[in-house]
Amino acid sequence: MGKVNGVLTCPDCGYNESFGRSSYTTTSTGTTADTGESSRARYQSSNTGQGSTASGAASAQNLRPYEQYLNQQQYNASTPSFAEITAQRRERYGDERPKSNSKILIICAALLIVFLTILIPLVMRFFTASANRYHTASKEDTDNRRAGGYTADDNAYDDTQPIQETAAITVPQSEFFAQMMCFIFEKDSSALTADDSEQLVSLRIYEAGYDYMAVDYVLSDGTGGTVYPASQKCDMSEDLTCFVNLEELYLEEAFYGNLNLDGLDKLHTLYYDGYISDIENAVNPSQLTELGLYDVKFSISDLSAFTNVERLYIDCGMLSDVSGILDLPNLKHLTIEDGDYIDDLSALYQATQLESLSIESNSLRDVSFLTKFDNLKELTIVGSKVLDFNPLAACTGLEKLYLLKNYETADYEFVKDLTGLREFGLMTSFDFDDSDMPDLSALSNVTKLYLGNFESFGNLKYMTNVEELTIDDGGYGDFGSTNALLSLPNLRSLSVINSSVSPEMIQQISEAEGLEYLDFYSSYLWSGIHPIINMPNLEELHLDYTSFMIDPDSIAANERLRLLDMNNSQIYKYSTDQWSDREDIDVEALQSALANLHGMEELMLEDLTINSVEFAAQMKNLKLLNITDNYVTSLAPLKELEKLQAVVCESNPISDTAGLDAIMIK
Repeated sequence: MGKVNGVLTCPDCGYNESFGRSSYTTTSTGTTADTGESSRARYQSSNTGQGSTASGAASAQNLRPYEQYLNQQQYNASTPSFAEITAQRRERYGDERPKSNSKILIICAALLIVFLTILIPLVMRFFTASANRYHTASKEDTDNRRAGGYTADDNAYDDTQPIQETAAITVPQSEFFAQMMCFIFEKDSSALTADDSEQLVSLRIYEAGYDYMAVDYVLSDGTGGTVYPASQKCDMSEDLTCFVNLEELYLEEAFYGNLNLDGLDKLHTLYYDGYISDIENAVNPSQLTELGLYDVKFSISDLSAFTNVERLYIDCGMLSDVSGILDLPNLKHLTIEDGDYIDDLSALYQATQLESLSIESNSLRDVSFLTKFDNLKELTIVGSKVLDFNPLAACTGLEKLYLLKNYETADYEFVKDLTGLREFGLMTSFDFDDSDMPDLSALSNVTKLYLGNFESFGNLKYMTNVEELTIDDGGYGDFGSTNALLSLPNLRSLSVINSSVSPEMIQQISEAEGLEYLDFYSSYLWSGIHPIINMPNLEELHLDYTSFMIDPDSIAANERLRLLDMNNSQIYKYSTDQWSDREDIDVEALQSALANLHGMEELMLEDLTINSVEFAAQMKNLKLLNITDNYVTSLAPLKELEKLQAVVCESNPISDTAGLDAIMIK
C-alpha cells in the first residue's frame, strides 16, 4: 500500500483511492462520511457504536482486503496485517486483480487472420468467376454475330415484334474518322462512299508529340500519307467495321474504348493497348499473323488462341515472364521492350526457331544460347548486363545487329567477322580516353548505321554504302579532316542527336547535297542553321529542343522543305564568333524568315514567342500548324489555306478564329 501522486494505491488488489475518495474519508472521531455514490462504500462506522463486532466480522467477508483492513483498524488494532488478509482472501476467492487484455487481443487477432484467410480467396474466386463468365458470354455473343445467329438475350425479345438487324455501315459515322476520310480523299463527308472505305488497307492511329492525334494510312494502290483530324475522340465501337479490306491496324493509345472489328476478315496485323481477351472478342485470333501488345501487365500466358502469329511485339510494363511465347508454334519474330521486370527468360532460350529477336531488359546476362538459333538474321539487345558478346561471332547469318547501352562490356572486336551485316548499331559507355569510332572497315555492306557515345567518326570513309546514319551523344562531334561524311555518296538520312555539333561538322553536313532528312534533336549547334535550311534536296528538318543560331536574311525561298520542327528550341542571332555570348533572335525577324518556306506541309513552332501567323499565309500546302504556347491573337492569315487540316493552338490569346474553329485543337 502506498501513495502515487498523493492517491492511496494498493498494488495487490488494484484499489485506487480515487475510485471513491468521498466514501472513504475518515473523520477525526473514527466515523466514515458517505458523501458519494461509489459502490465500494459498503460499510459505515458510527461514533455511537451501532452494530456488533460479530456482525462486523461477518460483513467483512464481503469486503475487499483493503476495505477489511480499514474496517479492522477501526475496531481492533491487533487484527491480522493487510498482507495476511490479502493472502487469506486469495486462498478463498482466487486472484481478484484486474486481468490483462493481452490474451483477448491475441485471440481476436488469431480469429481475424483465420477470417481473412478464408474470406479473401472466396472473394477473389467470386470476381474471377464473374469476369470469366462475362468474357465467355461476350465471346459467345461475338461468335454468334459472326455466324449470323442470335444470343440468348436476342431470344428474350417479344415474339410479336419483328427482329430488325442493324445494317452494316459503309462509311464512318464518327467525327474523327469522317474527318480522316475527308482529308485522305479530299471530298466532303456527304460525298464519301463505300468504295472509299474499301481502299484503306493500313491504319496507324497515334498521338503525335503528346499534343494531338494523327493517322498514318496506306491505300490499296500503295499510296499513303499522314492526316490530322481536328476531332480528338476516336470511336472504335462501329467505324472500323466499314474498312472491310483493312489488313493492318495499329492502335497505340489506351483510350479507344470498345473495339469492334466485325467483318474485317482480311486483317492480319493488330497492335492494341488493351487486354488480350478484348482482342479475342473483337477478331478471330487465328487470322492474325502479327500481334502487338502495349503495356502488358504481369503475364502473357493466354496466347494459345493466336496459333498463326509469326510476329509478336510486347511492351512489357510489369511483365515478369515470357512463358506465353511457347504457345505460339509459328512465332518467328519477337520484340520485347521495357522488360526490366522480367525475372524468367527460360522460355526465350527455347525459342530456337526465331529469325529475329529484339530485347530490352537488364535481366539478360548471357548470349551464348543464341548460338543455337540457326535461323537468326536480326538481333537487337538494349540495356542488358551481358559481360561477353563474343559468342555472337558464331552467328554468321546475322544481317542486322544493334547493341545499344550494354555498358557492362566494351569488347566488340567480334563484329569485324560479321561481314554479312546490312544494318549495324553500337552504343557503348563514353570513354574520354578512347571515344573514336571503332574500325568497321570490314562492314562495307552496311546501309544503315547507328553510333552512340563516340566523338570522332573518321572511319566512316570505309562505309560508302551507308544510306541512313544516326550519331547519338556524339560529344563535340568531328568528322575529321578527311571529310568522311562527304565520302558517303548514298547518304539520304542523317540524325545527330543529343550532341554538341562543331562548325566543321555543320559545314560538311550542308555540303552533303543528297540529304533528304536531318534531325538535330536536343543538340547544341555551334554555328548557324541557315546553310542547312537552304540545302537543295532537304525535305524534313527536326530542330526540336535544339539550340542554334540563324541569320534570317540568309534564308532563301524554299519550295522543297515540307516539314520543319522547331518545338521548344532555343534560337539566337547569328554570330561568326561561336564563343561570343548569344542573344535571342528577334521574333519578327524569325517570322520573316519562316515566310520564305513556301513548300511547308507540317510546321511545328511550340513555345517560340510567336505573335502572328502571317508568315504562313503563302504556304498553300500547309496541313498542320502547331503554335502551342505562343502569343498569337488572330488566325485570319490562315483562312485561305485550303489544305489546312489542324491548327494546334493551346495557350494562345486568340480572339479572332477566322471561322477555323472546326480545325482548332486546343
